[in-house]
Amino acid sequence: MLAPEKTIHPKTKATQDSLISAAYQLFSEQGYYQTTTKEIAERAGVCELTLFRHFQTKTNVYKAVFMRFSPLPKVEEGLQAIESLPFWEGVQHIVELLCRHMEENRQFIQLFSQETPSILELQSIINPLAIHEQLVEKMTLLLQRGVTMGEVRPELDLVAVSNTLLCILCSFLVVFPTKKLKPEESPEKMCQIAIDCFLRGLRP
Repeated sequence: MLAPEKTIHPKTKATQDSLISAAYQLFSEQGYYQTTTKEIAERAGVCELTLFRHFQTKTNVYKAVFMRFSPLPKVEEGLQAIESLPFWEGVQHIVELLCRHMEENRQFIQLFSQETPSILELQSIINPLAIHEQLVEKMTLLLQRGVTMGEVRPELDLVAVSNTLLCILCSFLVVFPTKKLKPEESPEKMCQIAIDCFLRGLRP
């Protein structure tokens, strides 16, 4: 599980935020290997020594970026926000939240999923498979609540359902940037149609 960020002095937090923001931009544009700590510090408007004082290594900067932009905290917030909503309205909210998050952070998520499995120093701190499994676990627990409420069919394999739903969302990260699919609707609208069909089926 990702640990919550600790409370720190406002000035320290502002510096770290600047470094994380700069690193996010550079990692998204260039990838992990091609980005240097000097470039990150320069874009953040601080000296490289300041970066090392806060994060020690480039790997730690990458971890901080991922912790900031991971979908897991978003899902946690979403689960708290839907407690008072009708079940299916809540599920829709969570799925749309994930969809927006992936769209807004498309380039970094693509680089993260492609780079991390092949970079040994990143594998020791970030495991994409573990992140996916945690998302599946949270979605499965949400659907299990639906079974208890009589809103979801009890015979379904909820882990498989959750995996399928996440695969649908991830497919939009891969397909639309390639320009191979050029639908009349926007990517956001197409994703919404896919989500709606998945959650509600095609029956009238």
